[in-house]
Amino acid sequence: MTYNIQTTLFTNDLFNISVNEKCIFVFALGYEERSVFIIDKILKMPVHNNITIVPFIFDDYIPSEPTSKIIELLATYNITPINVAYNDYNKVLETVAAIVNNISGKDIILHFDYSSMPRSWYCRFPMLVKNHHGALCKLYFWYSAGDYESNGDGFPSAGVRDIRSFSGRATLRPINSRTHIFGLGFDHVRTQGIMSVLDPSYYGACYAYPFSDFSMLKKVKKENEELINSSDFSFELPLHDFHFMMAKLSDLANTLVHKGDVIFIPDGPKPLILACSLVPTVVPRKGVVCLHVKRHDQYYEAVNVKAKGDIFGFCYESYLPSADCIL
Repeated sequence: MTYNIQTTLFTNDLFNISVNEKCIFVFALGYEERSVFIIDKILKMPVHNNITIVPFIFDDYIPSEPTSKIIELLATYNITPINVAYNDYNKVLETVAAIVNNISGKDIILHFDYSSMPRSWYCRFPMLVKNHHGALCKLYFWYSAGDYESNGDGFPSAGVRDIRSFSGRATLRPINSRTHIFGLGFDHVRTQGIMSVLDPSYYGACYAYPFSDFSMLKKVKKENEELINSSDFSFELPLHDFHFMMAKLSDLANTLVHKGDVIFIPDGPKPLILACSLVPTVVPRKGVVCLHVKRHDQYYEAVNVKAKGDIFGFCYESYLPSADCIL
């Protein structure tokens, strides 16, 4: 199986489908106001009636004025959000797969707004392509950049003892050296907790920001100054260019894996987390691994992140030698 990942601009033309295509838009309603930023644009498109809209809503949903208005608007189209627990990614995947598998005779195009989704959801969406057969040819991933006004102490720090392998395979050879690569964000408390558990002897740090917003870069560096200064190497990534992020991280994994295991521990903005999670899929070499750290379900405070206005996206396709496209 081969993969094609291309950075894509969010335009109305992507939703102008032919009679042989079916378009599905999946998003999550949560405590962040930005969770409705992209769906609001979708519903204002002239072709929105041709789009199958699949909203999920957290069972601990906290309404705000923008989210409540979207729910009322969806009701006028007889669309009811699907209630789901924050960590119940199986229900989400099974629901989306069932919708896709019930469609026949059309090429299916899936759009995911993962702006307000847990990583346990959106990082598994590409696996739909691997685990199911059908007429799906393209997956689009859209991310609405957030306006993070609070400091890192207010974010939902993880239960750092709940660190699990998400993708890839470790060599499990203790004689080999290991390189840990940490994705950094605003939650420096969580990152420091993870560092204390893993206790890496050699590690790098990466962080992503849109080139149009240097204030984000400055803030990430300030929040993680101690970790960056003590790292063996660090580098910046363009948040708006997913293809470049994937290429950079994949090249780094290919370069370092001959020395020993390369272990990604991503945090920070969701595109960076998703890119790190996909590297072991794009670089299917033993020793390239991505670890996920679960949100701390007891000690966290919901932060209402508002949309900043920028939408970053990419198209994900996979092919088998004997078929044009699969689900």
